[in-house]
Amino acid sequence: MATATATAAHAPPTTRNQRKSRRGREGFAIAAGLTQDTAIPADGGYGRAVRHPFFEAFLSHPASRVALTWDGVDLTFGELRTMGERAAGWLRLRGVEPGDRVCIHLENSLDLVAAHLGCMALGAIRVPLNAHYRRVELAPILEDAQPRLVITRTPTLFPGEAVATEVGAGSAQGDWSEDGVTALLFTSGTTGRAKGVPQTWDMWTHNLRALEARWSLSPDERHI
Repeated sequence: MATATATAAHAPPTTRNQRKSRRGREGFAIAAGLTQDTAIPADGGYGRAVRHPFFEAFLSHPASRVALTWDGVDLTFGELRTMGERAAGWLRLRGVEPGDRVCIHLENSLDLVAAHLGCMALGAIRVPLNAHYRRVELAPILEDAQPRLVITRTPTLFPGEAVATEVGAGSAQGDWSEDGVTALLFTSGTTGRAKGVPQTWDMWTHNLRALEARWSLSPDERHI
């Protein structure tokens, strides 16, 4: 009978895709604050505090179902839930409270995903910033947004602001209301000063339902 384990000398060679998947998974584990022996709860911890329809739809998917493919690595809904919960805890450790504004100035990355999920889980207000904006373009937005924290890889663009260059992990409980603001989106400012447009949880819910109906989206589809 074949054994369930193999020694290094007799282990089958790994393919390029397997090595890439392993590196990606390790990178995800670091971003999410996970270890190999970390159990992922079925609701990722959100169920303790979140009861809004937006999150109920998110939590309705099985924890083992693939939610995102990043750099060749599949991430499940359970893993994303855990990532968001732990990012929320990290934000709380950085002094961010529910209702505070957090500027997110990142290129596409797992930290970008973690930052958004963490703010949503905690109840902080996300303020996404164009990662290619210069200091002169960012200055009026920061003046209006008054963020508690800026998450960025280029802290020199944010003098005088509380800055973090990566997303960590911690433990926290969310606190927000259905009609509360979840995001503050700023206009491009092409013809004048950029203006902040608040987005509530209900607005996000209705917008996503409208897109789902308009595009006839189904759980079995993949979108880039």
